[in-house]
Amino acid sequence: MPGDPQGLIRDWGRATSREESQALTRAYADGRADGVAGAVAGGADLMLTAFSAAPLRTCF
Repeated sequence: MPGDPQGLIRDWGRATSREESQALTRAYADGRADGVAGAVAGGADLMLTAFSAAPLRTCF
């Protein structure tokens, strides 16, 4: 998964404005979303997170 949460925190510390911090957060979230989309496209059914397993597909 793309995205380094510690790097994001470091970048926030260097940000010179609220707008820059928000842009950093948006870019981080976009990268994470791209990673999830890529995992689904690659056939992953489940991702492990710090909180629990996250199903990527549902069966209906």
